[in-house]
Amino acid sequence: MQTTLRRASSVWLPLLMAALGGCSSLGTHPPRATDLSGDWRLNESLSDDPQALMRAHRQEQGHGRGGGHHHGGMPGMGGMGMPHVGAPGASAPPGGGSYGGGRGGGMGPHRGSNNEFLSRPDSLTIRQDAGELHLVADGVPTDFTYGDKVMASVKDGAAERTAGWKGKDFVVKYDVKDGPKASRSYALSPDGKRLTMTTEVSGARYPDIKFRSVYEHSPATAGAK
Repeated sequence: MQTTLRRASSVWLPLLMAALGGCSSLGTHPPRATDLSGDWRLNESLSDDPQALMRAHRQEQGHGRGGGHHHGGMPGMGGMGMPHVGAPGASAPPGGGSYGGGRGGGMGPHRGSNNEFLSRPDSLTIRQDAGELHLVADGVPTDFTYGDKVMASVKDGAAERTAGWKGKDFVVKYDVKDGPKASRSYALSPDGKRLTMTTEVSGARYPDIKFRSVYEHSPATAGAK
């Protein structure tokens, strides 16, 4: 009997440890010499265009015709004719607020959650503390407590949100109920002059998409350094 238990534990214990390792939480302490604080402005010339990526995908899949009436409403985003969505705060609505009905984009039902993740703020203001990161994206504030897992509201639903550190990157992950999974990572360049926000979205009948938004210190911040 004891031999059988030992054999069973030798089989299941490594599997359990692997599962726990895959679910490990993000770090609760910012790394030394890494400070994302500052006022940042989007540099479009250095950034990816998520709308262009979506249009390219629709053309590849044969969904480019019809004016945005296919594939769960996502093609309607192409009709905005904008290099990036000007919705307030790419990170703020999943962080606890909402976009106020998706103003100016003609967003219908079933479009909200992914549109939120595909938007890019023109400006970011970050204040990094020992236990929290305070982010203001296009005037909309969101506070992230390192290591916390919370339920946050998104347009037309809710998302489980976790935030913390992965190496030198600050990472926020979202798991939208009946919707996509998404993550945003914020990484500082070695010289501290650029901040790159990398967004990844997948699932919920939408294609996997990954794009970078590159920010530089605003003139006032750059002059103060």
